Amino acid sequence: MKRTLSFLVLAAQLSGVCAWAAKAKPLPGSESLNWATIQAKVQAGSSAGDTVQLLNDFLENYPQGNFAADARFALAEAQFQNGQYAQAMENYQTLSGKKSSLYFHDSLLRLAEIQYNQGEVSRAQKIFEKLADKAGGTLVGAEALYGLGLCQTQNQDYREALHTIDYLMSKYPAYASLPKTRELLGILRFQEKEYGKAVEVLQGASTPAGSLYRGMSHFYQKQYQEAAQAFNNLADMPSPAHSEMGLYLKAESFRMVQNAGLTAKAYGEFVQRFPNSRFKTSALIDQAYALKNSGRVPDALKILQELDLRKAAKDEQINALYLEAEIAAQQGDIQKARELPQKARMLGIRNQPERLARVRLILTYYLLKIGKVSEATAEMQELLRQIPLHPMGNVAYLLFGHQFHVEKDLRKTISSYETALLKYEYSPLSDVAMAVMLGAYLEAGKYQELTTHANQVMSVISMEYSTQDMRWKAQSYMLIAEAYYRLKSYAEASRFYEQALKEPSLTDQARLYLAWSKYHEGKFAESMHLAQKIMSQRFMAHENRVSAHLLLATSHFNQRNYDRALEMFAGFRQNYPDSPHVPECWLYEGWAHRQGGDYADALKSWKRLIAQFPSGSEAQEAQIQIGLLYFQARKYKNAVDEFTAFLTRWPKSALAPEALWLMAQTYYNSQQDAMAIKAYRAFGAQFPQHKHASDAQNQLMLTYYRQAMRGKEPQLLAQFVQMYPKSHLAPEAQYQLAQGAFQGKKWALAIEHFRNLLLQYPMASQAPLALLAIAQSQERLKKPAEAISEYRSLVNLFPNHPASLDAGMRLGALYFESEKFKDAAVSFRFIVEREAPAQIKASAMYNLGMSHKKQRNFVEAAQAFDDFAQSYPHDPKQMDALLEIAALQRLLDKPDQALQTYERILSRPNTPPLVKMGICNQTAELYRNMGDKPKAIKSYGMLIAMTPAAQDERLLGLAQLAALYEEDEIWDKAMDVYSQIRISGGKRQWAQSAAKRAKEIKTFLDASKKDPKVAQSQNFSGQNKVGGR
Repeated sequence: MKRTLSFLVLAAQLSGVCAWAAKAKPLPGSESLNWATIQAKVQAGSSAGDTVQLLNDFLENYPQGNFAADARFALAEAQFQNGQYAQAMENYQTLSGKKSSLYFHDSLLRLAEIQYNQGEVSRAQKIFEKLADKAGGTLVGAEALYGLGLCQTQNQDYREALHTIDYLMSKYPAYASLPKTRELLGILRFQEKEYGKAVEVLQGASTPAGSLYRGMSHFYQKQYQEAAQAFNNLADMPSPAHSEMGLYLKAESFRMVQNAGLTAKAYGEFVQRFPNSRFKTSALIDQAYALKNSGRVPDALKILQELDLRKAAKDEQINALYLEAEIAAQQGDIQKARELPQKARMLGIRNQPERLARVRLILTYYLLKIGKVSEATAEMQELLRQIPLHPMGNVAYLLFGHQFHVEKDLRKTISSYETALLKYEYSPLSDVAMAVMLGAYLEAGKYQELTTHANQVMSVISMEYSTQDMRWKAQSYMLIAEAYYRLKSYAEASRFYEQALKEPSLTDQARLYLAWSKYHEGKFAESMHLAQKIMSQRFMAHENRVSAHLLLATSHFNQRNYDRALEMFAGFRQNYPDSPHVPECWLYEGWAHRQGGDYADALKSWKRLIAQFPSGSEAQEAQIQIGLLYFQARKYKNAVDEFTAFLTRWPKSALAPEALWLMAQTYYNSQQDAMAIKAYRAFGAQFPQHKHASDAQNQLMLTYYRQAMRGKEPQLLAQFVQMYPKSHLAPEAQYQLAQGAFQGKKWALAIEHFRNLLLQYPMASQAPLALLAIAQSQERLKKPAEAISEYRSLVNLFPNHPASLDAGMRLGALYFESEKFKDAAVSFRFIVEREAPAQIKASAMYNLGMSHKKQRNFVEAAQAFDDFAQSYPHDPKQMDALLEIAALQRLLDKPDQALQTYERILSRPNTPPLVKMGICNQTAELYRNMGDKPKAIKSYGMLIAMTPAAQDERLLGLAQLAALYEEDEIWDKAMDVYSQIRISGGKRQWAQSAAKRAKEIKTFLDASKKDPKVAQSQNFSGQNKVGGR
């Protein structure tokens, strides 16, 4: 971009020099005179060449004179104005070499300007930056900032350039209004793509560059009318180059507005004014395009025919060929439309698929107009091969979908329509794609995919879904509703039928379908209202009226208004006797009678249906209903007859599996296991894929099981297990087989069967019972070791099962019997620590004490008996436990605790007399061992009043009491005790001994009275010592 600063001119410079000379001190006469002569000649209008010569001569004569600097600067300016930049640069460099020179800054400025215009932008920029810094506040500084902005613009450093120009206008406000500053600022705004600001800055700019960039700014903002006006101003410039550019760009602006008439006229004006322009060929082609688009095809063809393309650029030749191809396609010249793009491709320096695509689109449109859909599809297929993402690809995929539909390839049909809908920007064609895609889904029976896909698509395009033409949209709603209806999602179906109802062309159909959908929703009032509205219309289609009547009748039926339903069904048969729905009416009439409790009439209606329409599906349903009616009435023989009749009449019917299934169920319910087995087996063989196939196999298994369990015959039970080893009933059958052997006391066989149960079904609920039975059988076979092993397995494997309690008790007992008291204790403790019935737990706790006692673990034994006594105060073994506790306390040398335990026993209200006697003896003995004779006497003395008097325990204790009295020489009490023994009725020998002793004491006492010395000499008291039991 060449720029001239031009803030100095030669004449003004010379005037300045003269002014300076006037102010300077007087000079030598010859130099001053010559300088004055030069000034006079310049003012007189000497030529530029003469002036340069005069100045050169002056510098040769006075190279170091007082006016040498003035003359050199004037010479450099003259050379600059004459375009002698090399010579001018030498003089400017000489002047700029002296910083003290008056012309230092001016010369640097001129040097920078010359270097900029010669393309040495970097060197120029450095000088401008130096001047802007050193000459600030002067005119030279301002021009330097402007020049710096130019350099930065040339280097595409637009931000810095804007910053520089903003700084220039703020420091030198006068520069803000200069045309060259506004022009540069506008260019910078344009380059920064701030087109609005560029227009604002360049508004009113009369320079060519200002008009050009203002027009381009409007153009890029798509303000084509304003752009055309700006380019029109450029066209009015005196320069032919500017005028040519302005007219051409004005025509381009009209072309962008797509105003074909104005475009053709503007290009025509351009060609007329500039017939030799380098843009002429391009303008003529664009004019021809505009004429074609305005319908003036002959005029366009005339221009193309007269156009000499031999000297035209290849791009222009290609454009012309493609335009001619478009016209040929538009006129239906298919061969030419295909040949011309081929010619263009042979010329092309690069492929132009967009141009070829346009030709194909025009040709496709023509082929569709004349009904050649396959050829049109082929054209669009070729278009997409070349440009896969062409904006008109949705049309192509719609055509592909149509072609695939003709070929019955629904999968590819759906895929093509789906691509047309989702791959391309939304347009009215998207509504068409949506509808035909949904139709293909429906035709393919992909109802779930249809609804899912439709909802997903609608959620994406809901804001754009066309509201201009409701027909396609309503058709889509109708298809979605139909899919939901077939999926039995009736509420959703109703919602979309209501949307489709808004389209007048679909109103009748949508209302009828909506009525049926409401019917299936159970909203019978609404469905009846819609049906009545259909029947009330005079010009309603006959098939719609028939359907509405049937809907009313079935709605009454479903509202349990059976009498009204029967009337409606009868009316339907009378009004439409030839309707294919008459058998359906008979079927519903039977149901209405049945629901009303009139089973006889129900049978009559269904039998009439079978008689009148034996080949219809309704007759088959009626036959099934008759059998079901007998089945529910438990008339199983009649039910079997009806189902047999069905299978005889319609063995290949779709309902034949249902009939056979119901017959098998009838046999099962009537306990005819053999016939049920035969029927179930037949069902499984004939209908292995039926929905009841698995049920039949299950029922067959149940029948075999019931047959086996009914008599629990071993053979049938074994057969069942063999047939259904994986059945959930097999463990129970195996258990019953083993249990039969167990109850028959066939211990070995029982063990074998129970072990088979454990091997085949280790996690069966019967496994603990099986282990228990095996152990019990081993006991019966006198195999305690094997029994212990089985009991132990049960306890270890199933510690929480109730059977483990029995196993634990038996295990403890077996260990106890074999004197393995430690293992017995472990087994009994297992029971004690479990949640168990009180009786079992009490026995275990007592036996635990006994096991510890046998191990001589007296402390643990005492604790176990004590726990038992406290936990089960009313247990029959309570007394035994307390006695064991006392005995253990004595063994542990804890007499005080033993005495307390004995007191607990004596305080019990139901303690047996014999036990009390023993306790009295034990407590007395403890007191004696403790040295407390009075308490021992007291304990023995309690025996006197106890009964029965003849008990050995009582007599032994009384003997000890008598001995204690003798030790203390309390002879009268001793004699009384002996008297109690004598009269007790106990052992005769004991009574005689007591009598004898009493007699001896009496003799002794009598002798003592007579002669005390005799008694002392005899030492009588030592003859009867106190001893143990």
